[in-house]
Amino acid sequence: MVKLSSTKITSIIIFLLIYFMLLMFAGFYFFEYTTVEGHVIVLIIIFLLVLLGRNKLSKRKVYFFLILSANVLFTQLITGFNPIIAILTVLILFEACLLSSIIEFETFRDKYVQCLIIISIVSLLANIILLYLPNILNIFPVLTNSKGNQSVFLLFASVSDFRRTGVQRNQGIFWEPGAFQIFLCLAYFFELYRGNSNPPRKWVLLLFIITMFSTISTTGIITAVLLLTFTLVKTKKNSTVIKVGGIAIILLIIVTQILPNLEGFWQFTLVTKINQVLDYQVGVANAASSRMDALVYPFWALLSSPFWGIGTEGFKQLANIVGHSMFTCTPINWFAMYGAFYGIFIYVGLFRGIKSMTQDTLRAAVVLVIICVSLFSENLSTNIIIMIMVFYGISAGKIDSYNDTKGI
Repeated sequence: MVKLSSTKITSIIIFLLIYFMLLMFAGFYFFEYTTVEGHVIVLIIIFLLVLLGRNKLSKRKVYFFLILSANVLFTQLITGFNPIIAILTVLILFEACLLSSIIEFETFRDKYVQCLIIISIVSLLANIILLYLPNILNIFPVLTNSKGNQSVFLLFASVSDFRRTGVQRNQGIFWEPGAFQIFLCLAYFFELYRGNSNPPRKWVLLLFIITMFSTISTTGIITAVLLLTFTLVKTKKNSTVIKVGGIAIILLIIVTQILPNLEGFWQFTLVTKINQVLDYQVGVANAASSRMDALVYPFWALLSSPFWGIGTEGFKQLANIVGHSMFTCTPINWFAMYGAFYGIFIYVGLFRGIKSMTQDTLRAAVVLVIICVSLFSENLSTNIIIMIMVFYGISAGKIDSYNDTKGI
């Protein structure tokens, strides 16, 4: 009988924790119906980790948690109190504070990357099976979400049939392909900055890029191109300019030759949607207008209440104005929902965390911009994975000091 050490057990628990957080709070079907169960699982795992000796708590993170929570509650009180939203938001901040304190960043990073590697491989294979041997998937359970969409559930992949839209798309375990590309983007940067003693594995970076392209998400494809360009520039080799310039010329030739001949789904995804965004006018409805509405209207709302935001009730009023509730621009939602102070704190946490990985201010700024681009078309403003990264950044100095030694 194989005996597992406490370190090994802790490692397995953290991996399962990350998987369940991704599944319960962002997974197809699950994020709609298992919110309470997800938080119960997270709290149980926190309790288990504390029993295993992980009980340090950063003072700085606690203060940060109290400030953000007070901001959330005050905004809720003055804009229209929604007890469920208020409790869930504070609970997410609380869990992120605890988890970022009791789990070393390096451990979280490595387990997160492992989880996304498995999801990427399984989802790619599952989608290939759907295309060529679909009957094999009949043995797996089928989940139906609130919109009536169905997906085959394979633990590390949810396979929906997108072929009726013109092309099959990879959504991983997530509610849609556009959400998958965000978590792939984070995993890519985690792998790219593993530390001096652990250089990035090229096959992992390539896997994430291929998977990102397989989502056929407009935002995902743009993000993947930005990631590839950033990685080439990061090498600091003399041939970088030549490589980037050569690739740019090749891409320009391909684009000028292919785009005019695209039809159906591809023409809509890679040409029409982008043109509609560039030609956006307030009040003019088209397929891309909801994405731009998600940026423009919350920004205007923020200007009307810059310090405390408009709260959840304010977003309901915006929905009545524009005729939809797809306010999916996370980078602006952090400000619009709870005000400038809340938004600034979130960005400071993210930037500090990224800078601790890159060890360079300019690169950290570029990485933050790429992550914001990835987040542009999805609402993950209170997603626990993102919040954990924010709390890691709050106490970040050097790469090995994500967790304060001064506990309480």
